[in-house]
Amino acid sequence: AECVYSAKFIDEKRAKRLTNVVCDLVSEHYAEDIKRDAFLVDRVKTDNTEIYEIVSKINAAMSRKRNKRAHVREKIRFKYLKYTIQNGVKRAERRSGEWYIVSPYKLLISDGYYYLMGYDEKNKKLLNYRVDRMKGVELIGEPRCGEAEFEALDMEAYLNEHFSMY
Repeated sequence: AECVYSAKFIDEKRAKRLTNVVCDLVSEHYAEDIKRDAFLVDRVKTDNTEIYEIVSKINAAMSRKRNKRAHVREKIRFKYLKYTIQNGVKRAERRSGEWYIVSPYKLLISDGYYYLMGYDEKNKKLLNYRVDRMKGVELIGEPRCGEAEFEALDMEAYLNEHFSMY
């Protein structure tokens, strides 16, 4: 329950629902303890309710099961968002709404945020994208690229460099 409440990629409504599911699986005594002990105040939560659909599409693109004939893992495309402070805090599309085309390799969780590690052909390198800042994710049917770069990656060193630097 603490993990559910502290995960920034789970919106508050779903966090409460998931905690209630956990509480239904234990005795009333433990359920009371869980609800009392797991309550977090003023936690930043995502307002992107599409996140579950986005993660599902990313997993489908990374899975060989989607295209049974060719056993191909696919590229995805999406719009990537940033926050602006013009007329209050608002989400706006980066690159003037241009599509990002990425070969997805891993979904990672760091500091309560969900990230996609993917190969960006335009930049010729692996990059990380916050899943809650993605919108309009689509599988585009093209085989992914960047396999050699991903296979050569020392995952522990990469994670330390990109996610454990603070």
